[in-house]
Amino acid sequence: MILCDKCKAKEAVMHRIIITNGKKHAQHFCLECAAQAGIMMFKLPSFAELAASEQMSDNSSLKCVCGHTFSDFKKTGMLGCTECYNTFSEKLLPIISSAQLGRTQQKNRSFTSSVPNESEDVVSLQKLLDEAVATENYEEAVILRDKIRALSRDKQEEPK
Repeated sequence: MILCDKCKAKEAVMHRIIITNGKKHAQHFCLECAAQAGIMMFKLPSFAELAASEQMSDNSSLKCVCGHTFSDFKKTGMLGCTECYNTFSEKLLPIISSAQLGRTQQKNRSFTSSVPNESEDVVSLQKLLDEAVATENYEEAVILRDKIRALSRDKQEEPK
């Protein structure tokens, strides 16, 4: 348990990091001390709370292939499977939009897989490795290095 930096008595429920001249400093406050310091705190609503607040007709006859209904989602805030997104998309989009400040599409993100696929070649992986090293992303660099080694090893072992 982390104690409040100000009163040193209560459990800290608010944590913030302040960066000054490139140095990080953590601050921890209990609810009362955070309020006294003028630090605003807010709670984001859960999907269940957002779903419950939506004034939608609940078509309970609509079920996903997993057996989950939209009523189940409204109660728990959780879907039963990935197909639930398609089955309940008409009702989910306003809720997701509300939770994501109007955004419903994932943009400007690229993810790399740790499992090499056949379309990857050593040249493109080497470029990614160089970029990862240049940006000091060493964890990604290690993964890419290992992919390059595995692909090179596989190419050497292929019958000619």
